[in-house]
Amino acid sequence: RKNLISTYEMDAEAKNRNGSFAAAQTSYLKCLQEAQLLQQNASIGRACNALAAFHLRTYQDSDGDSEEKIGHLEMALMYAKKHLANATEMKDLTAEVEARHSMALIYAARGESSEASEELKKCREVA
Repeated sequence: RKNLISTYEMDAEAKNRNGSFAAAQTSYLKCLQEAQLLQQNASIGRACNALAAFHLRTYQDSDGDSEEKIGHLEMALMYAKKHLANATEMKDLTAEVEARHSMALIYAARGESSEASEELKKCREVA
């Protein structure tokens, strides 16, 4: 099953490079499910980071202020927080900086500049 996780990750990365973002999201979700079953923290972190980026990109590419658009921002934050929790558990400082940077971007998109600044400050402390 560990090979299945790698297969999903490689598939998602290829689809992402080709601009098939929705298909990449599906592959990352499958990767995340398998990684959680097998408790593969590194794969969980990579999948959460990619899914946060996907939802943030979708939010940024959407017009208006629809509930669906706001939902993408909330999903991005959820995956970024999950990535941070995973990085903290693994004591992976690089992943922690990635997660906090993602959270700062999401907070900024939400108009929460003080939270964004706080996450960037924590990024510098960790780095």
